[in-house]
Amino acid sequence: MQLWFPPLRDGAPPAGHVALRFHHVISASFMTRRSASHFPHDWPRLMNEDRLEPLPIWNGGFSFNDDRWLKVMMREAGDVMTRHGFAPGDAGYHRAPVRLAFGAGPAMAAVAAERLSVHAHGIEVPAGDLSGLHGKWWDYWREYWKKRRKREALPYDPVCEVTMPAVERKAYVPADREEVERLRSGDAGSR
Repeated sequence: MQLWFPPLRDGAPPAGHVALRFHHVISASFMTRRSASHFPHDWPRLMNEDRLEPLPIWNGGFSFNDDRWLKVMMREAGDVMTRHGFAPGDAGYHRAPVRLAFGAGPAMAAVAAERLSVHAHGIEVPAGDLSGLHGKWWDYWREYWKKRRKREALPYDPVCEVTMPAVERKAYVPADREEVERLRSGDAGSR
């Protein structure tokens, strides 16, 4: 999920780094893709020690409370290391109010907790603000691509260029938030 926050300095793109804090964790599991025999088994430790290169997040591979997505990930998983509580396939995991599943490169993780809080720039973001900040980011994303390569272009933003690129080759930028969400969900409908 992308959230919009003001730039930290003039001429910079919006500050988009957030921290997720899971309260009363019920489950924490790390998985490695079955096809990634070259990837270190102890990647969670290496990541914790900042000795692992950044991994590309799978397209659409970061999802909350999406049991269907977790099943897709579990089919990809070879090694599953449950470090705390229930394994991702257990009923106890699925009963948690907050469940996160994501994949990045050959690595995957699943976390379940009683509550989640989002923090940005040293403060907790109120849960009621998340939807508006998410929508504001997509508004910014559309503006970024409409103005790109024009005199009024916004500052270069690697999130827009690499993480969430537009279908620039076809010069198509979704018209509104609903269309963006339809495209992201795979329901192209009628354009």
